[in-house]
Amino acid sequence: MANTLSLPLTGRHIAGIWHTSIVVFGRETYFGQGITVEPPLMTPHGNLVEKIFMGDTDVPEDVYWEYIDSLRSCAYVVCQFLLNKHIPEYITGLPEEFLATPFGQQMAPLIQSMYAPNRIAAEHRPQPELLFSTTINSKTSNHVHAKLKTPTLCTLPKTPILFSQSSNFDTIFGKLFIWIQEDNASSEDVIACFEAVKAALKASGSSRQILGLPTGWWNVFESSLLKLKPEHAFPIIDLMRVLILDDAVAAAFAAESQCKPWTQAKLITLLARFTKSQTFTSEPLPKSLHIMILRLCCNFFAHKQLIEYCLSLHHNVNLPIPTPHRTIMTATLVDALLSDQEAVRQCAASLAFNMAVEAALGRPNGEDSVYEEWCLEMVAALIKAVETEKSNEIATTLVKSLGHLLYGASEEVVSLASVLGCVEVLKLKTSQYQEDKLFHQLVDEI
Repeated sequence: MANTLSLPLTGRHIAGIWHTSIVVFGRETYFGQGITVEPPLMTPHGNLVEKIFMGDTDVPEDVYWEYIDSLRSCAYVVCQFLLNKHIPEYITGLPEEFLATPFGQQMAPLIQSMYAPNRIAAEHRPQPELLFSTTINSKTSNHVHAKLKTPTLCTLPKTPILFSQSSNFDTIFGKLFIWIQEDNASSEDVIACFEAVKAALKASGSSRQILGLPTGWWNVFESSLLKLKPEHAFPIIDLMRVLILDDAVAAAFAAESQCKPWTQAKLITLLARFTKSQTFTSEPLPKSLHIMILRLCCNFFAHKQLIEYCLSLHHNVNLPIPTPHRTIMTATLVDALLSDQEAVRQCAASLAFNMAVEAALGRPNGEDSVYEEWCLEMVAALIKAVETEKSNEIATTLVKSLGHLLYGASEEVVSLASVLGCVEVLKLKTSQYQEDKLFHQLVDEI
């Protein structure tokens, strides 16, 4: 969020608000609501961005742990104790620099409330999965928002946006067979597998039940994706988009992580390979591939077990450190919302809607800072996307998503939306879409 929003909000670019820790004697030590010690790279604060070798310490291990037991300070002091050296100032000075900006001063009360003593290290305890349901939970129905007249927000659809239309399989497989030959991904077994998949899909017609898929079809898909050039990969992702709508296929993918929480979940691992913020690639995805990936993600929401699978905090993919499925899905969304391709943004808006619906349906009844941080990230990304969006249709879908996230939300989430200029952005958009009655109603109620 800092990397994306800092320049327009603060007038300077801030690459990140860093979580800093010390790794020594085989353990990572960091300060949150007290001192926490974990195996290296296993903290819940996201992917490692930078590792700085500070040196070799002469402090004995037993002395270090005695010191930690008695310490009520921070990583800065720990580094001084071990090496008599300072953590670089560009890291330690960042909070003061940020809070010195006008936006930082606006955010200060919110930041203080998020790290107040009554929020005791919520993100370090085991997190419940979202409690997906089809009814508004008691917390929302008793929320202050329920007393307001917001008929449009209250009746927003909660049915996921799916891309279920079958492709022209002759065209798709025709391109695929040419490209696997060009990219040296072809063999008799590969061709036979794809031919069998084609036959199964054509035999199913418009039905979601696909019978006769060959054994090991996923292994052929996966190995082919590793060999194909990115611009040649979209036919396989398009086929996955159709196949994942089948109940048996969806159940098989969801079941893998339920058996082994730390397994390399096939679908999410595939997704992570094409997500810029998870792979640190600066290369944009080919348009066709990007669209198909987002449509595949939208179709995850056709099945309850796949929703739990793709938005799980307990199941991880190693990138190279364990990263929760929900983090990868959210990164996929944020990467796409500001694409310069309208067709990509259209699909991203659909994914935002599906994720916002599930966030609203799964809103916990008690305080949960990890859940709120997830909502904050999506709200911030959506506000920025609405601000820059030129398409009325896409903007309306984005505002519906905002409505799901903000109606019944916590004070922290609503406060951040206000600080980020949500009202000003939406009012400006109403002047652009003066004939869109639904858009005006949504904006007025938000």
